[in-house]
Amino acid sequence: MANASAKQQIFNAIHSNTNHQYALEKYNQRLAAELQEIDRLLAAADIGDSDDEVGDVEIQGAIRPAGPIPETEFLIPASPFYNEGIKRSRYINFTVTHPMKPKELEVLTEAVTSEFRRLKALDSMGHGINEPIDLTADVGKLNWKDDC
Repeated sequence: MANASAKQQIFNAIHSNTNHQYALEKYNQRLAAELQEIDRLLAAADIGDSDDEVGDVEIQGAIRPAGPIPETEFLIPASPFYNEGIKRSRYINFTVTHPMKPKELEVLTEAVTSEFRRLKALDSMGHGINEPIDLTADVGKLNWKDDC
């Protein structure tokens, strides 16, 4: 009786060790994938300290083009083109490039990464699956409206 109990305990210990080794292997793979992602991002960020963007043309003394009617006239509520003016103004605001400072970009990247980690932790608790974080492809579950 004691012999069978000892064998069962040994079997349970081996099984537990195997499961633990598998979990450590998965964790190691996830960490390796995260390190590869960090290396890739660092290589992409290490372009240089130049703030000049390729393709921008700057003409000394140039002014913005102006139409026959000032743009502000379309944004007056009494204007018959008020609705179109508002739509155009929103379109311009959303399509014009708003450069970010490196510190702001770093904070945004860190916030998105922490949100990914939080979502992955919730997924792994629910499903027991640990997958590496892919910052470029897996954006479907992020709720962008909470932080904006």
